[in-house]
Amino acid sequence: MHLSVRPAAASDLPFFHEICLKTGFYGEDATSLCGDHLILGELYAAPYLFHDIDLCFVALQDGTPAGYCVGSADTLDFARWMESSWLPAIRARYQDRQTPERRASDFERKVFRSLAARPEGFDPELRPWLADYPAHLHVDLLPALQGKGFAKALVDAFCRELRSRDCPGVHLDVSARNPRAIRFYEKMGFEVLVHGDGGLLMGKKT
Repeated sequence: MHLSVRPAAASDLPFFHEICLKTGFYGEDATSLCGDHLILGELYAAPYLFHDIDLCFVALQDGTPAGYCVGSADTLDFARWMESSWLPAIRARYQDRQTPERRASDFERKVFRSLAARPEGFDPELRPWLADYPAHLHVDLLPALQGKGFAKALVDAFCRELRSRDCPGVHLDVSARNPRAIRFYEKMGFEVLVHGDGGLLMGKKT
């Protein structure tokens, strides 16, 4: 399979939603767990195309996006933008939808609780590691592209863009339920910064 990675385009949005859904349950397909097939992408993929598209990259399978790496060079700035510019419209869109009791699964109910939750605050003192690792990223690949070098190519492209902006480091959250992802990030040079209840916060200097 030819290794092909390119910068993302606005026209990739439907593929971002599909990829996010099909990898949304700790790396596995969340389609059967989500009655609403757009909500995962609305929270974890689409915002990045609108916030800073130059930090979005796609992996192609036969010319079609089948994976992506998205993120932000400034996590605090992104969080403020999400709260002020992105989430209000998303919350309003879902306000009159089905009640939480009718969600497809406990997983989907958890996702909708995340949508409704207000941030605890943007005080960098609560996140001291942000001084060295201010950026963050998400990588998702459909199964056909996994284990073939696409994830590394995506992360490398993302980190090159960070270096061009003099961004010193990047972090990410990874669930303890996704040991394959943990092993991958360790091979990519990410180190554990914080051990959480449900997973790890990992960081890498660019």
